[in-house]
Amino acid sequence: MNNSGKFSLRLLFQKIKTSLTSKEKVVSEFKGTDLFGNEFFETNIKDAKGHYTRHFVPKQKGETLPNISPEWQSWLRLLSTFFDSAF
Repeated sequence: MNNSGKFSLRLLFQKIKTSLTSKEKVVSEFKGTDLFGNEFFETNIKDAKGHYTRHFVPKQKGETLPNISPEWQSWLRLLSTFFDSAF
């Protein structure tokens, strides 16, 4: 394995260790509700690219393929910044 591969593995293991030992409390901020009644949230935790993580809770609990409006789909996929975080 070359040096860049070793560096990448070391960085990966450092990030895993940090995520497992982090004492930071995860806070989800409510961002809104779509026309189907799904609720959307953004957390105070950043992903590998430095974006705050986003998630939703479907109106029908346990629903595997809920309807989500296109505006909120783009927001979830970080294609829209209409509901930017205040964190």
